[in-house]
Amino acid sequence: MVKSSKGALARRKGHDWERELVRTLQERGFNAERVITETKHGNIGDVVVWDVGLLVQCKAGKQPNLARALDEAEQAADNRDSQWAPLGGWMAIGACKKSLNPTTASRRVSMDLEDFLHLLELAYPT
Repeated sequence: MVKSSKGALARRKGHDWERELVRTLQERGFNAERVITETKHGNIGDVVVWDVGLLVQCKAGKQPNLARALDEAEQAADNRDSQWAPLGGWMAIGACKKSLNPTTASRRVSMDLEDFLHLLELAYPT
């Protein structure tokens, strides 16, 4: 019998959160997908939202680090070729799911203020 390690459990939680986030985005009409080649190609983000050029780095667990998720997403945005970003550059998002209990899990996102303002300008042009 093979025992599951803490690392394997953490990866499973992370992958489950990535799938949940993609499913949520797709249900709202966004073209989102998981990046499953990240281990081969280095940090290029966990989830891509192609419509608006978002790169999302996901963290899940009892105390996920949102600042670390955003830092990693910003590195991923720097690693990605901007020619594929629909709006001229990738916007980095850190996404965390604090999962002490599946029924009370909290989901949070963080992003750079300039990227946030850019999204608002796209949604509400003046």
